[in-house]
Amino acid sequence: MSRAGDIYYGILNRINAKKEQKFIQQVIHNFVNDSANTDIPEIDELKSFYKKGGTSPFPYHLEEKYTNLDAPIVFDNEKQLKYILHNGKKLFFPRNFNNTKISRLYWGLIVEQDLKSPHCYNQNGFDIVKEDVLIDVGCADAMYSLDQIEKINRLILFETNEFWIEALNATFEPWREKVEIVNAFVSDKTDEKHITLDDFFKGEVVNKSIFIKMDVEGSEMSVLNGAKSLLESDNQVRIAIASYHHQEDFEELSKRLQLINYTTKSTDGYILFYYDKEIKSPFLRRCIIQEEKQ
Repeated sequence: MSRAGDIYYGILNRINAKKEQKFIQQVIHNFVNDSANTDIPEIDELKSFYKKGGTSPFPYHLEEKYTNLDAPIVFDNEKQLKYILHNGKKLFFPRNFNNTKISRLYWGLIVEQDLKSPHCYNQNGFDIVKEDVLIDVGCADAMYSLDQIEKINRLILFETNEFWIEALNATFEPWREKVEIVNAFVSDKTDEKHITLDDFFKGEVVNKSIFIKMDVEGSEMSVLNGAKSLLESDNQVRIAIASYHHQEDFEELSKRLQLINYTTKSTDGYILFYYDKEIKSPFLRRCIIQEEKQ
């Protein structure tokens, strides 16, 4: 791209960033002044977080705990990739990520998986059991799975973005005998780019305790619809599933699993998911549904 092109797209990015920030501030303003959610005991405290200048989608002062997070970025000469030493294990990042992007992403991941975060999959003891088969749907960096790798029996990582695949292979190289990385979008159909969980496990007797962690940017229902046999099998299945991308996700996903005899509960707390351009009152959403077969 020409220098003129660089400048043009740089200007567009700045304009888009300003529009995004303006939209976020409007959502925060609308939430603070909304009369809904009167049944939430801590609603005044959550609104106070934003009245005092808070901007995080998680209104719980979580970010303040990690202001001085020390996470040096290291370059691996052999793999030609950058990594952060996370809990003693190398967490690699795509080669096109600069240091600023890596630092911001890692910091966000740490905040997101704080035990008091509404986005923490294992909050309130809903944890991985030793020898689980862990199915990570929409894994991206797979930091969550890296934290579990020593205790699980098998790990299947599903990621549709190709730029993550090289980094994932580098991260899980020490455990390659029990890790499978699938570059496909998990859905309710199987074709060249998509796969259902039922088709992936077709003909295989898993017969294990299974933990499914799922965050696919609002396509969670499609994943469930393509996993009917797995979810209704004799396996002991537990699921931690993102439920905040759309206004009705929590109700609809919970109902879908309750129909096949799963108990459902949410993590504590709420998210103000201002990235949803269709967000509306009552604004606050439950973040993660934790389900277990009865």
